[in-house]
Amino acid sequence: MGDLALILAGAGLVNNLILHQLLGVAQATALSDRVRTAMDFGLAMLLVVPLAVLTGYGVSRTLIEPLQLQYLRTPLLALGALAVILAADLLLARIRSALHARLSPYIPLTLANGAVLGPVLIASRDFQGWLPALVYGIGSGTGFALALTLFAALHERVASADVPRPFRGLAILLVTLGLLSMAFLGFTGMDKP
Repeated sequence: MGDLALILAGAGLVNNLILHQLLGVAQATALSDRVRTAMDFGLAMLLVVPLAVLTGYGVSRTLIEPLQLQYLRTPLLALGALAVILAADLLLARIRSALHARLSPYIPLTLANGAVLGPVLIASRDFQGWLPALVYGIGSGTGFALALTLFAALHERVASADVPRPFRGLAILLVTLGLLSMAFLGFTGMDKP
């Protein structure tokens, strides 16, 4: 149980998709103008990433490794992630129409997000067992949502501040993202026993 907690903390805080692995930075800068938007996209990622990781792990263990298809790992896992994203969108539309109405603009954005394929590739390569892979997916999605929400809150704060002319626009966003990344460096070492 302790190992699963370390995997969860490591994926969410130490090896954060946005702040450490630099996956999904484009979405972070594009969707960080309002906290509500960031929280909705983070919720969509929290729904999609664990399912995509679990599917990718299954494809890797049942198809890629037994048939020696390592050269097709990335395309097959990308197709699996695509199928999960589309299935999650359809399932969400049938089960929770109100939540689907809120998240439907963001589900297609997950298709082009490297923060979905990155954890799928990592989990299929690094973990032995579906439970650690699933916990890694949950931690990755949670860390993405947390970093995106914090970044959006900082973006809202900076938007109302008096920023010097050379730093206005994307420059201050990248400086803010860098400072947030440095703050998350404080969690380094938390994923080791």
